[in-house]
Amino acid sequence: MIKLFITLANEPTGPMSGEYYIEYDKSNLYIWCNLAHAYLLQLKINEAYNIYMKFNSLSLANKTTWTSMVIDDFNVLTSAGIYIPYMRTILNEIK
Repeated sequence: MIKLFITLANEPTGPMSGEYYIEYDKSNLYIWCNLAHAYLLQLKINEAYNIYMKFNSLSLANKTTWTSMVIDDFNVLTSAGIYIPYMRTILNEIK
């Protein structure tokens, strides 16, 4: 999972970018979440924030909530030594 976040963050355009995948499936919340993480890792805070807030109240098909998915992903990033201070702000706002 970390590799995916890093890949999306390092390739902001082109066939491995989050924007590329969104064009094929705009309804896939997993892709939107990964795109938000990629923006966050690129320090595109406004773009990331807008996505995190846009889907905040939704649940995924497997009964997982958007909030729990973001929290889980942030825990994975933090465990890998990747921490952006703005993550705390996002977590406080989506809870």
